[in-house]
Amino acid sequence: AAMALTFALTTLAWIFFRAPNLHVAFGYIHGMVNYSLFSMPQIIPKRLTAILFVFILLEWQSRGKIHALQFSSTKITWPIRYSYYLLIGYSIVFYQNYHNPSEFIYFQF
Repeated sequence: AAMALTFALTTLAWIFFRAPNLHVAFGYIHGMVNYSLFSMPQIIPKRLTAILFVFILLEWQSRGKIHALQFSSTKITWPIRYSYYLLIGYSIVFYQNYHNPSEFIYFQF
C-alpha cells in the first residue's frame, strides 16, 4: 500500500513539474479523471491487440520463473523461442512511436 501511495504521489507531482503553469496542470488532471476513463477506446488495431495477447500469454506461461523469457523447459523448441524474440523485436521497432511520436522526455534536458 505504501509503495502504491508513493507511486501515485510521485506521478501526480510529475504533472505539476512538467506543466507550464498550474492551470494547464489541473487541466491535465481533469482530463485524466473524467468519464472518458471508463469508455472504450475509439480504435484498437487488430495487429496490436494480437501482439499484446501473445505477450500476456507469454508472461502468464512464465509466471513461476525469474523473467518471462526464461526458457528452461524442453517443451519450448527453438523455433518457438526465436519467434518470441522476433515478435518482441518487431513490436519494439514498429510500435515505438505508435501513439505519440514525441521525443523522449529525458532527451529534452
